[in-house]
Amino acid sequence: MNIQELNKFLAAGNLEEKELFPHLERLKNAPFQFRIDFGLHELPKDPVFGIRCF
Repeated sequence: MNIQELNKFLAAGNLEEKELFPHLERLKNAPFQFRIDFGLHELPKDPVFGIRCF
């Protein structure tokens, strides 16, 4: 898929197009799957000033 096609799908909000993210599609069928958790279950509602770790 070339970059113009990719940009067209992303601009339209069409994230379900086949082969839009081929690497992620291959990972879906990987024998080992790991859960990624950064501990931030929702975005903060208050404004954040400066460097801050969550």
